[in-house]
Amino acid sequence: MYLPACVTQFVSLTICKQALVTELARGACSKHITSLLGGTEGTVKVYLSDIFRKLGVKSCAEAIAQLMPPDTTESETLTAQQTSASITKDI
Repeated sequence: MYLPACVTQFVSLTICKQALVTELARGACSKHITSLLGGTEGTVKVYLSDIFRKLGVKSCAEAIAQLMPPDTTESETLTAQQTSASITKDI
C-alpha cells in the first residue's frame, strides 16, 4: 500500500511531536502548545528542533508545508505558513 511521504513522515514523529505539529497547523500559539505538552517553552523549542532535523527543514512553515497532504490547496498552505510564522515569533 502506497502512503504519501507526508503521511510516513508524520507517523515517524513521536506522538507528542505529532501533537505539536498538529497544533502549529491549527494556528495555536506557543503558550497553548506549551500548556498542552505540560512542559516549558524550552521543551517546545527542543521538540521543534528535532522535528526540523528529522524532516530536513528550517522553519515551522516548511515543516507544515511538508506534512500537508498532497491535495491541500495553495490557499490552505499559505494560511498554514502565515500562522506558523506568527507562532515562531512567540517561541
